[in-house]
Order: sequence, then C-alpha cells, then structure tokens
Amino acid sequence: MIPVGTAWREEIGAALDRCDFGLLLLSSGFFASRSISNQELPHFLGPDPDGGIRIHKPIVPVGLKFVPLDGSADLKGLDQTQIFRDSQGHWFNQTRGHISETFADELVRAISTKLKAHP
Repeated sequence: MIPVGTAWREEIGAALDRCDFGLLLLSSGFFASRSISNQELPHFLGPDPDGGIRIHKPIVPVGLKFVPLDGSADLKGLDQTQIFRDSQGHWFNQTRGHISETFADELVRAISTKLKAHP
C-alpha cells in the first residue's frame, strides 16, 4: 500500500524495522532478487562469526516453490534454518486441492507456534 511517487525502498526499510517477524515466501525468484538479498533479508538474518547464520528477528521461511536444498543453490543462509513444507515434505507449488488446504492449515499452526514462542 505504498502510495505512488513514494520512495518505496525507504518505506519498505521502515516497515521492516517495525515488524515483529518475517514471513519469507521462498522461491527461485526470492533468492534471485538483489533487493531481497541486499536490503530486506539482512533485517532478519546475517552471517555469524562461526560460519553459521545469526537470526535478528523471528522468521518463518515457507517453501512456496521448490528450490534445491542439496547445496547447489545459494539460499542466503536459509538452508541452515528449518524451511516450512507440509508434513509430507511438499512445497506449496507441489500441492493441489485438499492437499493445498492441508498445507495452509499446517502453515497457520506453524506461524502461531512461532509467534507464541517469541512474544
């Protein structure tokens, strides 16, 4: 809802500063976006001196569209976090019909659990 003519990067940065958690909808487009990688994702996580990642704000990474988890793609450190897929291991784009509804139900439960753990 950023008004036309507004400096959108500054608006997004301010919103990211104010937010309580990040709902990260993962796809190849997410990982290919320089804006997400350079300006948005650092609000939520960054490198840790021991080679891992440091979480700055709670995140719920959701597997929207399949990306390889075998180390062949740069997942910006998110490969070191548990990425939400449904109880059958499906990414959202691998679901149809009632399986999509199950995915959504399980996602709502996961988000609720995450928010209760970080008041």
